[in-house]
Amino acid sequence: MKRGVKNKIIREQLTDSLKPFLDLVHVDRPHTGWIKAIRTALGMSMATLADRIGVNKSRIAKIEQDEIAGNLTIKTMQKVADGLDCVFV
Repeated sequence: MKRGVKNKIIREQLTDSLKPFLDLVHVDRPHTGWIKAIRTALGMSMATLADRIGVNKSRIAKIEQDEIAGNLTIKTMQKVADGLDCVFV
C-alpha cells in the first residue's frame, strides 16, 4: 500500500473516532478551570485531591492556577483526572 493512501486511511479512521467529541468543541472552560470546577462539584477538598495524587495541598492550588494559565502538561492533567475519578480526553 502506498504511503499516501495509508495516511489517508489513518486520517479517516481518526476523524471517525473523534466524531463523538465534536459537540464538545463548543463547551467553554469554567472560569475557575475544569479541575477546580470538578473538584468543587464533587465536594472534594484540595487536601483530599492532593492525597489521591501524592502531592501536597499547595501543589493543588498551583495546578489549578496553571490550568487557567494554560501551563499544565498532559501528564499532570491525566494524573489529576485519575485523582478525580475522571477520564481525561
